[in-house]
Order: sequence, then structure tokens, then C-alpha cells
Amino acid sequence: MADSLATFDQATRRAPYAHGGPACHAVFKQSPDDFVVREVLGFDADGEGPHWLVHVEKRDTNTLTMLSELARCVGVERRAVGYSGLKDRFALTRQYVTVPATVPESIIVGAAAKQWRVLNAQRHRRKLRIGSHRHNRFRVTLRDLPSDLSVRSALRDRLDRIERLGVPNYFGVQRFGNDLANLRKAQQLFADDRRLPRQQQRFAVSAARALLFNAITAHRVDQNCWQTVVNGDALGLNGSASWFDAARLSPHDDRLARLDVHPTGAMWGRGEPPVYDDALAIEQEAVAPFETFTAGLAARGLKHERRALRQKVECLDSRIEATTLTLEFELIRGGFATSVVRELVTV
Repeated sequence: MADSLATFDQATRRAPYAHGGPACHAVFKQSPDDFVVREVLGFDADGEGPHWLVHVEKRDTNTLTMLSELARCVGVERRAVGYSGLKDRFALTRQYVTVPATVPESIIVGAAAKQWRVLNAQRHRRKLRIGSHRHNRFRVTLRDLPSDLSVRSALRDRLDRIERLGVPNYFGVQRFGNDLANLRKAQQLFADDRRLPRQQQRFAVSAARALLFNAITAHRVDQNCWQTVVNGDALGLNGSASWFDAARLSPHDDRLARLDVHPTGAMWGRGEPPVYDDALAIEQEAVAPFETFTAGLAARGLKHERRALRQKVECLDSRIEATTLTLEFELIRGGFATSVVRELVTV
């Protein structure tokens, strides 16, 4: 079988760097408070309707566990609770969920458990769906940095490059599970059609698509064309899932330089990809070691989609105090803060 743990590792934990590699070692997530994530919906509650739009704070627990506990706490079925995105377990996070308005306000506002609590709730017309939010705000604290001036200079150089050029839009290692467990399950699922619980199938398929995308992105980083146009590219608007032929981009159009438009890579599935010539050749070469995954994803009927190869890092602010680096920034939904951190330090 062409797919192997070695090739998995190369496309997940050992993907190439874009800005010269980490400047030093650091301690990341010494406590959940070192990784703060705030979900930004981009819209306000309607003030009326059949749902509560609920703002929840959780600490050191994953989103799915919180959702199940919240449902039990307020007396509704788990499937009645809507949410927009999964947030990291070992972190302090704030995100939104929806709960049917049949739950009295006094119950929903007072809901809490050891590792989460409801901050507030307002009436809303629509149940939240996956991908409803606009972006996430992060505050990352990196500790135990070396104190020498050369390291600080290197960090400032990388931060400047990240702000100007963005970072490769890799999926973070958490997408692949502990010890790549989600990829192992995907390998089993596609190789012998092994039955898995629905939730595990969803995680396995998502990890397989992420692996192929990371491999394509890594190939473009290696060839120094992850942020430039190659012949046959499909370009996507920042924060949009749609794309267009790069041949339509005018030579005088500066949106690529402003990070408003990005080259895209395949989110593998059925159907002809929109790329051709050099861009298609790069993608085919990058995914060649993963035959089981490309065939398995197509066989499951997943539609071919595109994802930006580059992540724009917005509202970036950094502070170095003694041996601690604190970062604050925003990423469009689907972006991983770890893809920013890995360009700065080894953790």
C-alpha cells in the first residue's frame, strides 16, 4: 500500500515552513489559559424566534462533550443543539450554540457545569449550522523563550513576514487525532470498507481530505509558489469557498499582493478539478502517495471543493516580555492557530 505512516507524518507534522523555520523552542499550552479562542459570528441575535442564541465559555473540555452536557442540563436532545465550529479542548474558548426556545430563559441562562458555563442567551430565528461564524480571535501565550537578542530579532522578522505574507493554510495536527488515529481509521475505512460509528467516519473522512490538502500545500511551499499564481490555478477570494480561473486575473490586479485573493488547493472529492496544466500536475504529484484516500473519497461521493493555500493573519499584535511571547490575531473560520505558531517556534 502506497499510503504509510511515514508519508502521513510528512504531510502532517513535518510539513515545510514558509518563513525560514522556527526561531527557537517554546512551551505552548502550559495551561488552558495560554490558548484563548473567541468565536465571532459576524451577525447579532435576531431578538426573536424559536431558538436561544447562547454564548458559552468552556475550559479544558472539547466542544462535543460540552454540547452533550448542555443538552442534558437544559433537558433537550443533543441533536436539537446547534453549533458553528469545534473548538480546542485544552484551551479557554468562547463560542455560540443554539437551543430551542422551549427551554425557559431562567434554565438556559443558569446552565453550567465544572468545565463550562452559559454567559448569556438571546432569542434567534435560526439554528446554528457548521460554518456559520465569520472568524475566530486567538490569544496565544508562548513561554520559556531564550532570552538572547538574536532570537528576539528572528521572531520579529518572522512576525513581520507573517503579517505581510500570511502563512500556509495547513490543517493543524489536531485534525488527524492522537497519534494520527483519524488517519488510521480512514485507511481502514477506505481499504476494506470497515464499519465505523457515524461520528468516527466523519472524523476519518475529514482527516483524509485534510491530509491531501496539506500534501498539496506542502508541495507548493517546497516549490515556493504557495502564494503566487502558476499556470492553470484556481483562485479564491479571502474567506470564500468559491473560486475562479486565474487566467481571469488582470496583470494590474493587486488583490493577490493584498491577500484578498489566494491560490487554492483541492479538498478532494468526485468531479473534475477546476485546475489544469501546471497547477493540476502539482496536485496530482502531491497526492500520488495516497491512492487509498483519493479513491476512497471519490467513491464516497464527496464533491470536489477548494481551500485557500494561504491564510491571512489579521489584526496581528505581539508582545515579548522577559521569556514570554503573547500573540493576538484573527483567522477566517477553518484556519488553525497552530499553523501560525509553527512558523515562529517549535513547541
